[in-house]
Amino acid sequence: MNTKIESKKDQWFKYWLYLGLFMALIQVILGGITRLTGSGLSITEWKLVTGIFPPLSTESWQHEFELYQKSPQFNYLNSYFILEDFKKIYFWEWLHRFWARSIGIIFIIGIIYFSYFKVIAKSWYLKFFNWFVLGGLQGLVGWIMVKSGLMGDAVYVHPIKLATHFCLALILIGYMYWCILDETNATSLSTNSKTVPKFGRVLSGILVILILIQFWFGALVAGSKAAIAAPTWPTLNGQWIPNFTTTIQSTTNYLIKIQFYHRSTGYILLIFALFYTLYQKKHHPSYWILGLLLVQVVLGITTLYYSSFIQVNQWQAFEWSAIIHQINGMLVFLVAIYQLFKNYETRFLY
Repeated sequence: MNTKIESKKDQWFKYWLYLGLFMALIQVILGGITRLTGSGLSITEWKLVTGIFPPLSTESWQHEFELYQKSPQFNYLNSYFILEDFKKIYFWEWLHRFWARSIGIIFIIGIIYFSYFKVIAKSWYLKFFNWFVLGGLQGLVGWIMVKSGLMGDAVYVHPIKLATHFCLALILIGYMYWCILDETNATSLSTNSKTVPKFGRVLSGILVILILIQFWFGALVAGSKAAIAAPTWPTLNGQWIPNFTTTIQSTTNYLIKIQFYHRSTGYILLIFALFYTLYQKKHHPSYWILGLLLVQVVLGITTLYYSSFIQVNQWQAFEWSAIIHQINGMLVFLVAIYQLFKNYETRFLY
């Protein structure tokens, strides 16, 4: 009977780990919604404890609104807002922060519970420590990012800080997923061959790196609103390559260059994924990466097209396309981590 009880607790431990990973993925999606709704700068203070609850009285709401009215975003972009408009954007930023706190609380409760019943192996405590360090770093970068949009004449957060915030979140999620795969011995469920060349691991690692680079440029495009500078495909407003020799560095020219980098790395990634898929066909056949990347390209082009119809503070086709584009991108990343794990855990040939 004890064995059955322990087996059930081991299963619940794995479910708890996957719950944490799922919540982390939802957190990134909430971050995307927060960005697309222009909500990220609605809360101008960081209150670690009292910030758990939204304003509960008319006076509290008015106080938060007055703080927001001092921000550049209100003065330059949303000066027509009344309290009801403010509440709409406040909700998404509050939920984004609340969900982050919830992840931490659920992990702390789980660690205490499973430690009490001696379900957690000693090696896991270092992993949990790393998770919390990366999570804390993510929170710090997030606040630095928010502060960047509350100074000077900024109406949005700094694109590079947004890209850093986003990519750190993906690194944390990738590390979490790797640890969970290691715990659940995922390779035993999927691998059909006993050996794989070491070259396969190298290719899998390059694939993950290329995806992260693509995410970085994608976040720069999103953070700088670069899509609207050239909402055409396959050319950039009639040009295949932007003018890199011009001495006039206009805002539009800068945004087009960012979009060019994002498109270029996307093409490189797609070509590499095709080569990777053909190579893996001999060892760990999987068409998920290539299939999801093709979907990602279509979603990217669709999002680019709809960028011509963006209306500030309106959730329309562009916003739907952009958030689905982000979700599919995260699926690409998770599949790439899974492929890397399979190749890493399998016995290698020289």
